[in-house]
Formats: sequence, C-alpha cells, structure tokens
Amino acid sequence: MSILIILIATLIFYLPVFIKPEIFLARHNDLTEFFWPIYHFVKNQIITGHQIPLWNSLFLSGTPLLPDPQSPLFYLPNVIYLFVPIGAGFILSSFLHTFAGGIGAYLLAKELKFSKLAAVATSVFYLASPKLAGFIEAGHVGLINSLAWIPFVFLFTVLIVKKPKLKYSIGLSVFLALIFFSHTAIFLYALGAVTLLLIANRKFLFLGLTLLFTFGLTAVSLLPQLEWQNQTTRQLLLNDRDTYPKWLGKKEFIKALILPSFYGKNFIRGLDSEKWIAVGTVLAFLSFLGFLKLKRRH
Repeated sequence: MSILIILIATLIFYLPVFIKPEIFLARHNDLTEFFWPIYHFVKNQIITGHQIPLWNSLFLSGTPLLPDPQSPLFYLPNVIYLFVPIGAGFILSSFLHTFAGGIGAYLLAKELKFSKLAAVATSVFYLASPKLAGFIEAGHVGLINSLAWIPFVFLFTVLIVKKPKLKYSIGLSVFLALIFFSHTAIFLYALGAVTLLLIANRKFLFLGLTLLFTFGLTAVSLLPQLEWQNQTTRQLLLNDRDTYPKWLGKKEFIKALILPSFYGKNFIRGLDSEKWIAVGTVLAFLSFLGFLKLKRRH
C-alpha cells in the first residue's frame, strides 16, 4: 500500500509533464541545448555505428566524452534511451528516478524507525521537493538522476553503522557510483557526508572498503577526469572565484529565502530556478515546531 501511495504521488507530480510534454522538453534550457544533442549522438553511434563513442564531434573540433563528468556513457540506467525516443526517454527516466528516490526515502525512514505514516510522508515530501522541480525547469538531467540515489546512500550508511557487513559496503559503493556518474558535485557532498558519519561511528574498516569499491566502480571515468581537469573552464574558478546564481542584492536573497509567494507571482516567476531555495527553509522551520509539539517522536 505504501509503495502504491508513493507511485500515485509521483504520477501526480509528473501529471503536467505527461499532459503537456513540451513544458519539460521544449524550454530551451540545458536539456535541449546540451544534454539532448549528446544523448542523441551517443545513441546514434551505438545503434548505427556499433561502437561506444569516446569523442564528441558535435562541437567545433570535438571534445572527449570519456572524461566528461556529464557524459551518459557509463550511467547504466541510461540504457533506456536505446529503446525509446530521446524525448520520451527523458520523461520516463526522470519519472522512474523520482519514484526510485521516493522509495529510497521511504526505506530510509523505516530503517530509522519512523512509523509507516511518517515514512510515507517523508517519501512524498522528498519526491515532491521544489528543488527537484527547479532541476526539471532548468533541464539539469544529472541532478534529477542524482536525487534518486541519495536516500539509498544514507540507508546503507545507517546499515553499516548499525550492523557492519561487507554487503552493505558494496551496496553503498554501488549507489555512490550511480551518483558519481550522475553529477560529480553531488557525489562529493554525499561522499563527504558518508565519510564523516562512518568516522564518527568508528567504522574505519568499512569506510576503507567503501572507498576502495567506489574507486573501482568509478575509475573508468574518474582517472580521465582528473587528468582532464586542468584543461577545463571549471579550472578557471580556482583562480578567479565566482558564484552562481547571481543575486541582485541582499533584499532579493532574503525575499527568496523566507516567503517568496508573499511578494506575488511576478516575483516568483522572475526568479532563476537556481534561486528556488525558500520552501526547504520554511518546511524545516515548520517541521521543527511540529517536532517540539509531538509527544511521540516518530
């Protein structure tokens, strides 16, 4: 029953996309301008060229795909694009990843001894995150995918802390690798959090095993990325620090942080999707107040 509720919640979340796919597929964002051409190129090379392309010839003289952190080559769930049109693949893949993230959040909540109702609520809140909507609006495919695996990473981390077993380190490594092939920055955040949690609980052996297994699963792309790093525009940020999004001032940041809906639809619609930060803050505050009122801590 719980899984059915999570599925229905995911269907409701994606209902506008199912009814009108162009609100997802035709926004002239990263999905259409960056990801779509690369996914189409890789699919075409595999199906018609019978080869896995390691060089992207779509841009100027070409760029290497092997060390590209957003390359679709080694992310196994991307196999779905070989069987459906690219546009349908983006919708189906995003839907399945969001559903998987909801399942992961539910399983994590249950492992933390939440009641069934609280676990389902946790799942629905997670899969309906406004930040996920922001990623969809911006066409950030890798970030959409990475959100699916974060709950599983922390689920296996909790399992290692409670009852350390080799299979849990392997499972943790698999989900860390899935995040790595989705989005490198999220991988670094997740890996850092996992490392701190396992060190704090003195699970040094299983931390070492997890790092070793994760390296083995990601080395095919990690090592080329490290070699390629100095030749990328991202490297420039180490010398000339910059941030994104560009806030127009403290006033805009405070408005977006606290309660943007209070300032009307025009203000919300004028915000870049990277500035969708408000609901998490408000929800956390309301959750804290609710927790203080609870007699039974779920």
